[in-house]
Amino acid sequence: MEPVTGIVGKEAAGGLLGIAKKWLTPNIELKRELELAKAQIANLEAQLDAKREFERRKAELECLSDDDCLYRRRDGTGPYYCPLCLDADQRFVPVTHGTNEGGYFCSLHQHGFATRELRERRRNTSHTTYRDRRRLLSRMR
Repeated sequence: MEPVTGIVGKEAAGGLLGIAKKWLTPNIELKRELELAKAQIANLEAQLDAKREFERRKAELECLSDDDCLYRRRDGTGPYYCPLCLDADQRFVPVTHGTNEGGYFCSLHQHGFATRELRERRRNTSHTTYRDRRRLLSRMR
């Protein structure tokens, strides 16, 4: 084989190898992008499923506007749920009983809630206390 023919053959083989690499490289990159896209789709589907499950569970509850918008099951059973946790954080966090009957407390938001009955009891008690103080002060004069 002549040296010139060997060089030309080598160049031709190198050129074909370069073309094959260029042709295969985009396919590898496309496969990577496809796998990434599939992972993103799976992640978004999981988020959508979680959102649907949250909405389904929330539909089983009713917002009690008279009771500081606490949430409770429509049939009146189960615990009360914090409206801040439910509406803002989309979490079902039951509130704990407060110091008074009808008072509830969310430990995550450090916020207290009162039922209508508790507010009425407080209103009635504060009025009588205020009247009693006025009478006492008027006697002292």
